[in-house]
Amino acid sequence: MKIKAFIVVFAISFGLSGQTLLQEAPKGDDILNYANFMSRRNPLGDMMFAEVRSRSIVFDPSTVGSPYLNEAFQPCELYYKEELAEKLYYRYNMHNDEVELKESPLSETVFALNLDRNITLKSEDLILTLETLKTPKQGVRNGYVNVLYSGKNLKVYLRVKTKFKEGVRAVNSMVRSTPDKFNQFIEYYYQINDERLLQHLPNKRRKIVEALPQDYQLKASNLLQENRYTIKTEEGLLEFIADLDK
Repeated sequence: MKIKAFIVVFAISFGLSGQTLLQEAPKGDDILNYANFMSRRNPLGDMMFAEVRSRSIVFDPSTVGSPYLNEAFQPCELYYKEELAEKLYYRYNMHNDEVELKESPLSETVFALNLDRNITLKSEDLILTLETLKTPKQGVRNGYVNVLYSGKNLKVYLRVKTKFKEGVRAVNSMVRSTPDKFNQFIEYYYQINDERLLQHLPNKRRKIVEALPQDYQLKASNLLQENRYTIKTEEGLLEFIADLDK
């Protein structure tokens, strides 16, 4: 698979394992496309985009899986502090944790969304925001998450990630080759009363109670005893959280 993307680098540069990365200044039609886009932006856009650089990423054709949550660019609305800023098309790179944007599905020029907590991306099937996460290994990092549930006191978010695993090349006929692969996995996080740091939410019965604050643990334990939630499924997990939030 060969992917070409023209992106914005605003504050942070990203890298991908097992990939070829080339950067150069925009030229030709790319400069014109960028200039046309910038001239049409509203003032809020100045806080969301910067100048374009180009990047070419090349994957081995036999690579299994994809770094993208959605391969095709889909329509979205970008909000800055709850004010509509742009209507564009997006594609989410799970591996880079990066949002790529186009003016239209046919446009060749691709922008990257600036890392800013004030920006919210809304599409038909997700609400993407940049949040600070306390990871399962007790680390703290920023990352994009999808809002699954927003209630009275609790919110639940979904984070979809990929890990790149380099394949094994056969050295002789007795060894079987394996291709490069992107493995996809998910994490859940919860937030109480709009606290800045999101906490990891296990989707296992024996771990979910102890992951909650003490003032929620008794009620959570009683709910799990009284109801047959399928916590391992997204539907069951959200049903449990909704009852906990009552």
